[in-house]
Amino acid sequence: MSHPPSLQAPLCPWALAAERYPDGTAVQDPGGRIMTWAALHRAIEATRAGLVDVSAETVALVVDNRIEDIILLVSALRGGFDVALFGPRTPDIDLARSIEALDAVLLDRTRAVESDVPVPLSDIRLSGHTLISTSGSTDAARWIRHPASAHLASAEAATQRLNLSEGDGWGWCLPMHHVGGLSILWRCAIRGACAISPPSDTPLPEWIAPDGQGPKPTHVSMVPTQLRDLLDGGQSPPSVLRSVIVGGAHISCDLLERAIQAGWPVRTTYGMTETASMVTLSDVWTVPPTEHVHAGTPLTGVEMKVDDGRMAIRSRALGSGLADSEGWFRTFDRGFQDESGRWVVTGRADRVIISGGENLDPDRIERAVRSLPGVEECIVVSVPHDRYGQRPVAFVSGLAPIPGRDDLAAALSRTLVSFEIPDAFHPMPPLEPGQAKWSRSGLEALARSEEEGR
Repeated sequence: MSHPPSLQAPLCPWALAAERYPDGTAVQDPGGRIMTWAALHRAIEATRAGLVDVSAETVALVVDNRIEDIILLVSALRGGFDVALFGPRTPDIDLARSIEALDAVLLDRTRAVESDVPVPLSDIRLSGHTLISTSGSTDAARWIRHPASAHLASAEAATQRLNLSEGDGWGWCLPMHHVGGLSILWRCAIRGACAISPPSDTPLPEWIAPDGQGPKPTHVSMVPTQLRDLLDGGQSPPSVLRSVIVGGAHISCDLLERAIQAGWPVRTTYGMTETASMVTLSDVWTVPPTEHVHAGTPLTGVEMKVDDGRMAIRSRALGSGLADSEGWFRTFDRGFQDESGRWVVTGRADRVIISGGENLDPDRIERAVRSLPGVEECIVVSVPHDRYGQRPVAFVSGLAPIPGRDDLAAALSRTLVSFEIPDAFHPMPPLEPGQAKWSRSGLEALARSEEEGR
């Protein structure tokens, strides 16, 4: 059941790109397949025509950064459908429950077809919405609904700051079912840049190495874990690389300093699913931070303030129904703007651990652990405790092996009071394939399992 496009719906950037850059490369997927903007547009239109038999208003896609995933996404948005995105590792039972709750129809990849038949380029609009699940790192996951205009507002602001243009390539290293990976497609479409995926069988450091095979990106988005993998690889950045945009989780001063010293053009950012990706961006870091890692200044069209201790955002990129009557969305993040106008995110406002009647701030504990020599990342979660109700437990990366708890407690006693020091320190588990960042709820379950094993 396709829906007629609204006159208020924005023009489709994939159609505009096909008109402006018909022979330019639009995407190279993990299988090494390449498609031009003109061929991609023809495939999208041919696939959209085949969706007329879909009777639901919402469709679901299980995506894995493939060309077929882009074709299905854009064809459904052109058809006026709401499109819910799922990762390839979503358990079947969770996928079935979500599809039922959304009253959606799952589209198989085989629906994506290619075509050599010329199709119109003008006045093609995107009247559908995307549905992206929040990570659920601190609470239950929920669906955020964005009109195409929100994604376009985000893409325009980001690419303007980064001076992205035709002939550039964006390393598509983040999964498409997360907003960080999805936003790359919108940015490339409005500027005629190519989304370049690492080959599925090639580690990120090997792919991005200067002497590696295949085209090299001028821009790449990644999470701190991926940056650490690059640095552990020991190679220098390729000469064409202008920006390594790191977000999705806290980046430690030590990790950032390592990247600067190795010559990687790191830029830090802040954003979330609700804002259709980044709302702030730093310049390329050239000297290590002296006090804190900031996330840069707001992008054009983004307003930010602190409201009762929480950061608030006003932007055309906000998801539907999130803003108050004055257009502000109040996040659960705490932070402040420094004297240079750059935003520093200090933690979450909803993560208090109540232990023996004391309110413990996990962000304060994490900052203290990250200040220890060699620590690159720390996430603190709570576990049940018979006497105190809850106690903090820390997961740490960068220390191998992790020193004994007594040694770490002695080092932390200079900045934390005794009851704030975590009861245990565990090595950070590896990320699962397709996982962009650690889930706090997953780490909490792992910590509880460790405690039960004791």
